[in-house]
This record gives sequence, structure tokens and C-alpha cells, in this order.
Amino acid sequence: MATGPGAVVSHRSAAALWGMLPRPGNDSWSLAADEDPVDVTVVGANRGRRPGIRVRRAVRLDGDERTVRDGIPTTTPARTRLDLADVVGTRELEGAVAPAEREGIVERDALNALLRRHRGHRGTRALRAVVEQEGGPRFTRSEAEARFLALVRRAGLPAPEANVGVGPYEIDFLWRSAGIAVEVDGFRHHSSRPRFEGDRRKDAWLVAAGITVLRLSWRQIVEEEVATAVQVGQALARADVDRG
Repeated sequence: MATGPGAVVSHRSAAALWGMLPRPGNDSWSLAADEDPVDVTVVGANRGRRPGIRVRRAVRLDGDERTVRDGIPTTTPARTRLDLADVVGTRELEGAVAPAEREGIVERDALNALLRRHRGHRGTRALRAVVEQEGGPRFTRSEAEARFLALVRRAGLPAPEANVGVGPYEIDFLWRSAGIAVEVDGFRHHSSRPRFEGDRRKDAWLVAAGITVLRLSWRQIVEEEVATAVQVGQALARADVDRG
């Protein structure tokens, strides 16, 4: 209303509205409760500043790039991801893309069509790089997980599944065909007795299911990168030999 007819919520605000970019410690995101300016896109001339609103200009915004969610005019999930690619880094973009794909919020055909349509958009190259990387985008829940995934990619190891369900448990990283799982303990991780016992039960269940579990600490991931990459690589190589 403040920026005229045809305006839609976009960028970070739309990503949060779609649940692609959840706010830390806040399960239900609200436009009214957000302390940051609300991103709003208008087509054509920028209509100036508005208190609490970050107005963005778009050359075009086709009918299939806008919709309504919870009564709020907003960009579609695919368009939201494209806009987001222009204002966040690679790691944050991947964190926003992966859950959306895993939960079926965005259809790949719609996203590819949008990338072809907006070849000149500043976020196109970054988004395409995330979507088309080996194994696709991966969702990580912590800094430690993100660093481990980056380590795997730098080492040229096969891409694992991330935060995937196996039986009653969710595994941080899994090479399914090799039967190798990696569980990551972040730098803030402190084992209590219940946590310790729960981890042992989980490991025992996975081993019984034929999955070898490697537990890695923050120090191993950050300060012992080469040794950790070699350890994971050797485990994958042994698995290939055993299953060969």
C-alpha cells in the first residue's frame, strides 16, 4: 500500500515469508515484528524512500513471478530465490535454496525457466552455480556442518546427502551407496550424559544397519582439514573396495 499498486514483498523479506530464510530463534516470522526494513519490489521508477521499507526496482515482474501468501502480495518462491542471490553470500544462498528444494516449495522447471528469462539479472550467475553444483544444494544447520561440506568440496570428494533421515534418526552427512555417515559436533557442543548416551544409541543403530559412523569435532574440521579429508576419503575408498 505504501509503495503503490503492483508492489510485492521480495528479497530477504519474501524468503523469510516463504520459510526459506528463517530468523534465528524465531519460529514464526512476522513482517510487523521484524526489526529490519521490509524489502518491497516495484516495477518501473523507484518511488522514493519509505520508513521501514527498502524499495527495490525491477525492470519486469511477470505474472508467474508474483503471488499472494498469507494475504501479502509477494514474489513467488522461484523469483524470491533469484532476488536473494543478489543480496546474500553463497553459503547463505545455499542454505535458503536447499530446504526449499527438499520440501518441494520450488519446482526445478519453474526455476530454470526463470533463469533463462532473466539472464541479465545480477543474481542469475550465483543462483545457477548453487543449483547446478555436483549433488545440488545442501542444507546445513550449523557453522561446523557448513565448514565440513566446504572441506568435502575442496578435497574433491563425492558429494554427500546432508541432514537426511535414516530410520528413526537424522544424519548430518551420508554417502548412502558407500554406507558411510559423518556426524559433526560444533564448537559449542558439550556432551551431557543424555546426549552422550543418545549419540551411542544412534551410532549402534546405524552400525547394525550397515552404516559406518565417523564423528568429527570442530577442531578436526577447522584445524586439521587435510587429515580429516584424508580420513573421510580413505573410509569412502575402503567402502568401495569392500562393496566391489
